[in-house]
Amino acid sequence: MLAGALVAGMALVPVPSAQAEVYAGRPNFQLPYGCGDRYYNSTYAGHDDYDIDMGLPENTPVLASAEGIATQGHSDTGGYQVSIDHGNGWRTLYLHLQAGSYRFSNGALVRQGQHIADSGNTGTKTSGPHLHYEQRYNNAKQRARFDGVLSIIDQDTHSYGEYVTSRNCGTRVISGGAGYFYRVHNNGNMLGYDHSGWPNPVSQWIYWKGGQAIGSGWNQFTQILSDGWTVFGINEAGQLKWYRLADPVNGIWEPDQGKVVGTGWGQFAKVFHGSNGVIYGVTYSGALKWYRYINDGGSSYHWHPNSGTVISSGGWGQYHHLIADNGTIYAVDKNGAMWWYRYTDPLNGAGIWANSGQRKQVGSGWNFAAIGNGRLGIIYAVSYAGQLKWYEHLDPTNGAASWDPASGTVIGTGWV
Repeated sequence: MLAGALVAGMALVPVPSAQAEVYAGRPNFQLPYGCGDRYYNSTYAGHDDYDIDMGLPENTPVLASAEGIATQGHSDTGGYQVSIDHGNGWRTLYLHLQAGSYRFSNGALVRQGQHIADSGNTGTKTSGPHLHYEQRYNNAKQRARFDGVLSIIDQDTHSYGEYVTSRNCGTRVISGGAGYFYRVHNNGNMLGYDHSGWPNPVSQWIYWKGGQAIGSGWNQFTQILSDGWTVFGINEAGQLKWYRLADPVNGIWEPDQGKVVGTGWGQFAKVFHGSNGVIYGVTYSGALKWYRYINDGGSSYHWHPNSGTVISSGGWGQYHHLIADNGTIYAVDKNGAMWWYRYTDPLNGAGIWANSGQRKQVGSGWNFAAIGNGRLGIIYAVSYAGQLKWYEHLDPTNGAASWDPASGTVIGTGWV
């Protein structure tokens, strides 16, 4: 909510908005919040033409819009903030951050999509938790572009805005359980992998050993989830589309791939699979809903009648990563703590929560670009350096903080 700020100890005086859009060397900036997340981007009278206030709740992970050198800063009006120099005169600014939430060393190179800090409400010029965001060229403010699309924020004569879904996904890694992986690049191409050694920390792959091209156009989806050979995609319109590999060895899909099997899925901030056709959705208010898409044989399916049941009324929006298998849910918060939950009737959506609904902490240090489920306590994690790591939680049923000694073994590289 300001035109000038202190960045790295140097004062930035208010500068006029640019009069024409600049293209030279502009990175393909992405929204500074999680892949598939949707928040209100807005401005108000007197805000300055191209400044954007993004309605991120307090403690929401803030992500780098593009790769660059990141600098920490602070000012009275803007509070804690980050400036990223992307080269060729381009810079992005992130203001009102939570105190003590920096996730990088001052002056470090950060990658696009890397968690750099958490949103907050710091500084004197703020009316509540949000992220103030700017794109600048040679220090002149520019009308923002995200994933190539111009923001509607182009003047500050009145209050207005729009909800925008983030495509800050980098190379998306989707785990389908039992060693199946799908990687979707920003260009929409999908690669498939099969970790045949999934019960053990070994780099053993079959079928798609080096990653087989099995599809294109997957960048149409804001969220993608998988249960084995079945893959679901949620598009901007909130449609849930179904795909299934008929011939995994050769990467051939069922003839009716891409059919719409549900609508209204834009209500969810996050969606994740739970095996056996179970899908969980976290609403923007933090409630957790249960669904199950049941295979009747071949490509015939139906929804379980309890689909859409609210199985937890709130609190799930605080988690950065969520994975599940057979009723056990692992949730990773902004600090990298991993929490265990267990739902007692995952196949019918009519259960209760084990341990009287109380979560148990089963790990720490889970600050990863992506986390996936491998079934039976096996968990995969992709580091920001692109390492694929194998873990095994030895007590998924009762939630004891017990792990296989080989947990953390690197079984692959180049995954980002």
